[in-house]
Amino acid sequence: MGCPIDNKYVTFEPKFVAMNKTHVICASDEIVYYWQYRSQHSKLTTLEQQKKKKSGKENAFHIEEIPNPNNIYDKDKWQTPDIACQDQICSIAAGPDSFIVGRMSGLVFKYSLPYIQIDNKLTLRCRPQ
Repeated sequence: MGCPIDNKYVTFEPKFVAMNKTHVICASDEIVYYWQYRSQHSKLTTLEQQKKKKSGKENAFHIEEIPNPNNIYDKDKWQTPDIACQDQICSIAAGPDSFIVGRMSGLVFKYSLPYIQIDNKLTLRCRPQ
């Protein structure tokens, strides 16, 4: 039996969720949110925890934008960018050092963790699920 130790609130409706040992990734049709809930090191001091929070380990970005890992997500200030999106997100998955975002057209983006940079783009002949 588990019990929650922390929670986060986002300003969009999450439709997809993936998790690995260090990150939670959730997405709506157009927005991707990631949160590094745990460091790769098992124990953190209070000073290290404060640095971690300030280093942009929680952020959200529109799927049409390049993510900026230096930003910090603030649910009270963050607004959904006014960008038209014809190719919506249809799936996400996470591995130990990356996560992927599938789009309706078959386009798949692979992002590296923990720095959230596009590693690769693939095009499938079907919709990823």
